[in-house]
Amino acid sequence: MTSGKNVQEPDLLLLFRLTHTEYISGQPQWNMPRQFAEAYMLLVVEAGEGELVADGRRFSLTRGQLYLLPPSTLVEMASSGQSPLGLYLLQFQALRENGQTDKTVLFAKESDAAGFPYTGRLPEPLYAGALVAVEPLCRRSSDRTRPGIHQTYRLFHQVLAAICEPVHDRGRLDASEAIDKAVAYMNEFYRDPISREQLAVIAGISSWHFSHKFKETTGQSPTAMLESIRMRKASVSFYQSVRPLCR
Repeated sequence: MTSGKNVQEPDLLLLFRLTHTEYISGQPQWNMPRQFAEAYMLLVVEAGEGELVADGRRFSLTRGQLYLLPPSTLVEMASSGQSPLGLYLLQFQALRENGQTDKTVLFAKESDAAGFPYTGRLPEPLYAGALVAVEPLCRRSSDRTRPGIHQTYRLFHQVLAAICEPVHDRGRLDASEAIDKAVAYMNEFYRDPISREQLAVIAGISSWHFSHKFKETTGQSPTAMLESIRMRKASVSFYQSVRPLCR
C-alpha cells in the first residue's frame, strides 16, 4: 500500500492511497460479480473484449479503453469467451484531511474528494500515458523493499497525472455532448431513482464537476431538470389518458 500527498491549498491536505493492483489475462470465463466499488477503480484494457456494467449502464470493453469509476459505483464485469480480456485493474482511495491530534493528521474517505476532470470512459488520448505507468506499477507493487515502495509510489502518481491530463481538443462541444448524454438518460429512465453520481458516470465527468457543467450548459440543476422531465412526462400521460373522453 502506498500513498502520496497533494497540497492544493495551505489548509487542505489530500492523500491518495493505492489499495489494490491486478492484471487479468487470458481467462475466457473471468467475471467480477456485481458489487459496489469501495474505492476508485481504474480499468486499463490492454487486449481482448468484455463487458462492463456500471450503475446499470452497459459498456463494451475493448483494447485501448480507459475507465475511472468512483467509489459506490455498482460494478459488474465479464470477459468475452472468444477474445479474453487483458485488463489492468487499480483501486485507490482519495482521502481528505479531517482533523489533527498532537502527532497525527486524521483523514476521512470521501466519494469524490479528488475532483478528477473525467470519470466513466476516459478520453482516448489519456490511454497511452496511463498504460506506460500501469504496466510497471502492477509488476512492482508486490516489491515491499524500500526502493520498491518508492518506485511504486512514483509510478502510481504518474498514473494519476496521466488520467488528469487536460484534453484540449474536447473543448466546450464535448462538454455539451456529455451533458446531452445525461439528459437523454433522464428522459429514458425518469421513472427510476437517479443520482447525481450515476449521471456523472454516464456523462463521463466527475461528480465534483458535473453539477457546475450541467447548470452552465442547461441553465438548470440536474435535480430541477429531472423534476421538469417527470412533470412533463406525467402531463403528457394524463393528457393522453383523458383525450378519448373528450371526443
